[in-house]
Amino acid sequence: MYDILIKNARIADGTGNPMYYADLAVKDGKIARISKALKAQAKTVIDGKGKVLSPGFIDAHSHHDLVVEQGESCFYTLEQGITTIIGGMCGLSPMPISEKHLESCLRVTDTNHSEESRKARFDTAAYLDFVNRPTGANMAYLVGHGNLRACVVGYADRKLTREEQAEMEELLRQAMKAGCYGLSFGLIYPPGSYADTEEMIGLAKVVAEFGGLITAHIRSENTKLVEAVEEMMEVTRQSNVRMVISHHKATGGYFCWNKTAATLSIMDHMAEQGYDVFCDQYPYTASATGLQTNIPDSMHVLGVDKLVEMLTRAGIPVFYDGAAAFFDLPEVKSMKALLAVIDNPMQDIPLLSALKMPPFALNDNDLASIRMAKSGRNVPFYEAFDEICVQDGLLASKCRAIRE
Repeated sequence: MYDILIKNARIADGTGNPMYYADLAVKDGKIARISKALKAQAKTVIDGKGKVLSPGFIDAHSHHDLVVEQGESCFYTLEQGITTIIGGMCGLSPMPISEKHLESCLRVTDTNHSEESRKARFDTAAYLDFVNRPTGANMAYLVGHGNLRACVVGYADRKLTREEQAEMEELLRQAMKAGCYGLSFGLIYPPGSYADTEEMIGLAKVVAEFGGLITAHIRSENTKLVEAVEEMMEVTRQSNVRMVISHHKATGGYFCWNKTAATLSIMDHMAEQGYDVFCDQYPYTASATGLQTNIPDSMHVLGVDKLVEMLTRAGIPVFYDGAAAFFDLPEVKSMKALLAVIDNPMQDIPLLSALKMPPFALNDNDLASIRMAKSGRNVPFYEAFDEICVQDGLLASKCRAIRE
C-alpha cells in the first residue's frame, strides 16, 4: 500500500519533455511509481484532474536568507510551489563576519538577529549548522562578496593588496568547503562595488576549483549595461567559472531597452565558445533596490552615522523604518507624480522640462545647481544627493525596467 496516490494529473517531470497524463504514487516520502491508470491502494488518494503535478520550483534568486531566522517555516514559499531557495545573492549573505571590521560587517549583513546568531556568523560552517533546521523548504547559500571584503578591509574604497586578496580568497575557500554553492557579487552596493575586475577574477578562480558558480548584480543595468556584462564575461574567460547574470534587464528608460539585444548576443556568443554563461530574469517589468544606492560610492566610507548627520543637516528626512509611511509622505508622493510624467513614453516631455513643472517648479538657477552636481564639480553634498535621488536613483527604481 502506498502513502499517497495522485490520480489523473498532468505531469511535468522537470526533464523538459512534453507533459503527459498519469498517476503518481508516494511511499516513505519518495516517488515510488508513475504509471497510467495505476491500480493500487493508498492511505490518501488525491484526484489531480485539471491540475499540473510537477517537482518543486527552485527560487534561484532569493534574499530569503535575510528572514529565515525570523520564522519557523517557509509556508509562504511552499504555497507558491517553491521547495528550494537559493540565498546569499547580490553580494550580501548572513556570513561571514570578522572581529577586525565588525561594524562594517554588520552594515553588510542584516542586523535583525539574535546574539546566538551573531556568534555563529564569524564562521561560515558554524552559521550553516546554526540555520540547519526543518523549515519546509530546502535552503542553499552563496557567500556574498561584500561580506568577504568587509571582513578583510571594511569599507575601504581602494584596490586590495596581495595579502588582502589572498585573505579574501582563503575566506571564500573556507565557505565553499563549509557547503556554499558559490559566490555572489553586488557591484552597485558598497563595499562590493569597490572591487576591480582583477579582484573578481581571483575569487572566481577559487569558486571554479570547487565546481561552483558565481552570480552578479552587475555594475550597471542602464547606460553602461553592455560594458557591465562584458566585464563579467571577462571574469568568466579568465577563470572558466560558471556564471549567472542576476535579474538581467535594461533600466533607465526606453532609450536603454535596446541594449538587451546586445547583451543577450554577447552571452550567446560566450556559450557557443563553450563557457557556462546564463542569466535569470523576474517576470515583471519593474525593479527596486535600497535607497543607499542613490548615494555615491565614495560617500559610504564615511559611515552610517556621518551620512545621516549630513542628510539631516541638509534638510533631507532620514527614515529608519516604516516603508509604507515613507511612501505616504507628501514629498515622496510629489516625486512619484513627477516620475509618472517622465516614465510615460507617450508623452515626449524632456526631463528638465518636467523638473520645471509642479510640484517641483525648479527655476533655471536650481537646474544649474543640478547640472553642476551631475558634472561632479565641487558643490554641497545635499545638491548632488538631491540630483541623484530625483533624476537617476528614483527613475531607475521606478521605471519600467524590462524591454518587452
